[in-house]
Amino acid sequence: MELEGFGASLVGRTIYVQASGKEAWIPWEFISGTQYNCKLLITSDSNNYRCLELENTWTMIVRPLVAKDWSCIATILKGMGGSILLAFDEGCPKVPESFHTYLDSIVQEGRTVLTRVWVGLQVELPVVPDAIFFPVLIQPEVTNIYNMLSKLPARNSHGPFSSMSLQEWTAMVEATVQSNVGIVVSDIGETKWSLFWHKLADSDQGENFLKKGVAWLKTATVFLEKHISP
Repeated sequence: MELEGFGASLVGRTIYVQASGKEAWIPWEFISGTQYNCKLLITSDSNNYRCLELENTWTMIVRPLVAKDWSCIATILKGMGGSILLAFDEGCPKVPESFHTYLDSIVQEGRTVLTRVWVGLQVELPVVPDAIFFPVLIQPEVTNIYNMLSKLPARNSHGPFSSMSLQEWTAMVEATVQSNVGIVVSDIGETKWSLFWHKLADSDQGENFLKKGVAWLKTATVFLEKHISP
């Protein structure tokens, strides 16, 4: 089975991204085709020092602690309108079902183009996405991820994920590892859940070392202030 490179725009779509070990990432090249009114990252204190926060492109970073915080986020989104990027980082608190419903409702109103990105290490999908991105996979992940994909449901007049056996999937992963590319699963413009390849390096924002160094120094300062007594 030969894979094609993934090339669809994911602006206004729902995306799940499998983190690469401790390295979180976002497929920016597929969601940069618009000017966002707001880029909002929802995360937690436990992820306080992850590289995802050091992108330095977020309008705001929110760490919800209580139910009221989700209402505040909803108010922010309602006030922004236009094109919004909303990213959920690994470890953020469980998203209330009412918040999912609210997000769907503002999209249905037609005044907001909402791009949702879930970044995580778990193999249980929080939502049914339009595209799932995996980094270059390692052997221990192969079976777990195949089981996750097997749960992708039927939708848009096509059936559930059933394009290959575990043996075929394993062979496909081995081929992508040799080519140093990741895998994308999507049904955008397709008649079924389909497989594509992507290059993780293409997601690099191209930040220079000085900018990243300054960001790390700021992070270290916050860490010292929070965890070292005077």
